[in-house]
Amino acid sequence: MAPAQQLDIADGVSMPTVGVGTWRLDGALLLSILDRALGIGYRLVDTASYYRNESAAGAALKASGLARNSFFVTTKIRGYDQGRECTARALGHSLRRLRLDHVDLLLIHWPLPMRDLYVATWEELIALRDRGLTRAIGVSNFEPVHIERLVAETGVAPAVNQIQCNPAVQNNAMRQHNRIRKIHSQAWEPLGNRSRLLEHQVVRAVAEEVRRTPAQVVLRWHLARHNSVIPKTATPQRLAENLDIFGWDLDDDHLHRLDRLDQGAEGRVDPAINLVE
Repeated sequence: MAPAQQLDIADGVSMPTVGVGTWRLDGALLLSILDRALGIGYRLVDTASYYRNESAAGAALKASGLARNSFFVTTKIRGYDQGRECTARALGHSLRRLRLDHVDLLLIHWPLPMRDLYVATWEELIALRDRGLTRAIGVSNFEPVHIERLVAETGVAPAVNQIQCNPAVQNNAMRQHNRIRKIHSQAWEPLGNRSRLLEHQVVRAVAEEVRRTPAQVVLRWHLARHNSVIPKTATPQRLAENLDIFGWDLDDDHLHRLDRLDQGAEGRVDPAINLVE
């Protein structure tokens, strides 16, 4: 079955399968990138308060003239905003910067178990969703143990877990747990930049066989493995290429060859110890 360009993540909430990542992009550059991206059909913009670029993203969305219900915005609660009172205040600041009255998906950016605030933060996300300030709620970089605690203490599972994932760092345990809990896996670093994945001889060979770019091959692998993706690029040509991953296929042999590139823990960021403020 061909991957859909939209997927249901919660009751009444549909999310584009491919979006624009904005980490380390800001100002005039981000405005230009989002202007082009929205113009060629992207409808998902992924940002975060930690990225310090919500204002530029909001300006680009405003300038696009698109109706609010035609685009999807994700933002995230950063580390020092965790906790019940801080979380609500942080979302208010994000909404003002984004020039929106609600976001479509609100995530806890990192679990930070050493602070033991992620359950209280999750309880506040549930309340913010119920108030209509976000349509869906989820997490980012949460291990199974963190998710199980959320479910045990609140009875509510995340709609999405945004995790590091690509053929070189597949995070299979996290993805499998997400599937069991019916949580959608969204890949950050989907092109494996830390692993120089696009230069790997297997990726390049598959790309030549299907007459596509290495990036398109990797993104198509994600769709076949039921991940959505938020690739980042500042290059107009690559923006268009990253969206052109529908209407063609990788066969089973291609997929299995890419599956075998997994390096396990090598190159993997450990969510249990990583501290992102």
